[in-house]
Amino acid sequence: MKKKFPISTDAREYLEALLEEAGMSIVPPEIREEMLIELARKLDAKLTLAALSSMPDEKVRVFADLLASKEHVSKVTSFINKNVPNVEKIYAQALVEFRTAYMARTMQAGSQVVIAQ
Repeated sequence: MKKKFPISTDAREYLEALLEEAGMSIVPPEIREEMLIELARKLDAKLTLAALSSMPDEKVRVFADLLASKEHVSKVTSFINKNVPNVEKIYAQALVEFRTAYMARTMQAGSQVVIAQ
């Protein structure tokens, strides 16, 4: 069994809306929850990478140590907010890129299903 992945309320709402937009409302709830968790993992990685790539070089090692220490997410968030200039704008762009990539993959997979029929 996979370890439970913590999903914030905001992330859950965003990802549920994304799944809905992609036409996944017909998926059974337990599978939809698995999809949501997998998307949350990917979104977390996308946002972390976006923050990391915009972080001043002298803060990168400190950030890596913070992540490795498994500190509470609030400490990681606080560190990012303090050390990444324009973090809201960076996250907004990352969310747009995430949505665009997900929808493109979903549309491509959907068209392959239609072609196969």
